[in-house]
Amino acid sequence: MTDAPPPRRALDRAALSSPSAAVRAAVASGLARARGDAPDCSELPAALARLLGLPGRLVFRHNATLALRDLALVQRVARGATAGVLVCTDAEHPAVRHVLETVWRGAGPVVALPIQELSLADDDVDAALARGLAQAVAQGPVDLVVLPHVLWFNGAVVDVARHAVWLAQHAPDAQVVVDGAQAVGNIALAPGLTDAVHAYVGCTHKWLGGPQTLGFVELAPALCDADDPRAGLLASGDVLPELGALSGLERGSQCGTQRRAVAAGTLVAVEAMAARPGGLPGAIAASRDACAALRRCLERAGAYTVLGPRAAARSSMVAFCRRDGDEAALHGLADRLDGAGFVAARYRLDGHGAFLRLSPGPDLTPDDLDAFGQLVLPRAASSVDRLAPPSSSSPRAR
Repeated sequence: MTDAPPPRRALDRAALSSPSAAVRAAVASGLARARGDAPDCSELPAALARLLGLPGRLVFRHNATLALRDLALVQRVARGATAGVLVCTDAEHPAVRHVLETVWRGAGPVVALPIQELSLADDDVDAALARGLAQAVAQGPVDLVVLPHVLWFNGAVVDVARHAVWLAQHAPDAQVVVDGAQAVGNIALAPGLTDAVHAYVGCTHKWLGGPQTLGFVELAPALCDADDPRAGLLASGDVLPELGALSGLERGSQCGTQRRAVAAGTLVAVEAMAARPGGLPGAIAASRDACAALRRCLERAGAYTVLGPRAAARSSMVAFCRRDGDEAALHGLADRLDGAGFVAARYRLDGHGAFLRLSPGPDLTPDDLDAFGQLVLPRAASSVDRLAPPSSSSPRAR
């Protein structure tokens, strides 16, 4: 008789969703039904808005990247031949940048502000971003600005509210869209944040344990106005009909059974998160504690370079590479983690080679942290847990 494999523990939940048995059952049940008997998921928009503290002006898309694509395309259609500059950053995920550049091709220039290297060097990303936005606005009419809330590669937090306020004063015709795919469920969303921008994009599978994949957009009141042509396009999904947008949920209309099954599974995950001790704030605090313990372990090991960001702008995500640049050794560590049941994703970053990103969930236990330490720290070093106890903000500390 062989030993059972170790349980799988996601160290990078931002890339690897782990739906619960209840979520998987809800999706399977929805898919098994006939189209006319698809599951009722009309409560999802309101439930998700309550959990995140959002006003609830939600429309849904297949995932966050396609939501950003739709927003850019709607803005281009609305502007027509007079489209101006699209401003984003070089810290957007490559897939997002590709989508934005593809949609905007032929309409106007795309300017990617350089903040990636500053984030990796622990520099002040927001100061650099403010300078870049000022230069872009001074050089020509800016039509669309896409800002990341949390950088995908190292978890640095961008003060998007500050930049949105400045843009409202100096580029009032520009639509400001925030890519919150790595932020939602990772950090608390400040009250009123979504009212300061035209659209805030998020997803559910990265933090909620929902089925892959579902993206959502929290819209500004202007984009919900029936007199604004962009509102009808976003609400109906007519921009890209093949998306089968879930926005019809708000009106109680039907959409594809598969999409509704995903929505039903997501609703189960939303309700489970709301029912956790401490709710979503407690889960965020627990994830932050786990991330801090992993960071301390990596810094103590000495063989790894943590890829920023500044302490004042950290979320519950940490990325690292080998200090000596030995990518084979880094992949060897990833293989050992995988063999011990830790699921972590590997990435490459231009100019920096291979790195591992950790974004632990709230259920990583002290035993998990100790097992991670045994793999990362030198043999003579103590375990992760003995580096420092969890903070009092974590439910595990109580």
